Amino acid sequence: MTIAVARCIALLTLTFAVIAAGPPSTTRYDVTLTERLPGAGSERGTLALRMPADGIVTGTYRDFDGNGPYVVSGGRRNGTIWLDYRDVHVTATIAPRGLDGRAFRGGDPAEYVFRAVAIP
Repeated sequence: MTIAVARCIALLTLTFAVIAAGPPSTTRYDVTLTERLPGAGSERGTLALRMPADGIVTGTYRDFDGNGPYVVSGGRRNGTIWLDYRDVHVTATIAPRGLDGRAFRGGDPAEYVFRAVAIP
């Protein structure tokens, strides 16, 4: 009986700890996507991401032209994140102030610089 009671207490403690932690918060970023060619333009937008402990990343992207929201999906592991939205695939490093990496657009061989700065 004592072992069963101890197991129940342990299970309840774990359950309350998970509930107290709550859902992961959403972090917003200002995004710049710039083609690596000299004189090439850039695209700017806003990214809102949820990055829970399970490593599955979800969110939305809106460009500064007012288009969107577009669904963002991806994952993270060991300080690296990968994202897909619209026709863009991103691989980036999670830095203290945001995300730094590169991106490719579907069917376009050009590489883009991807920068996402966290909005406080």
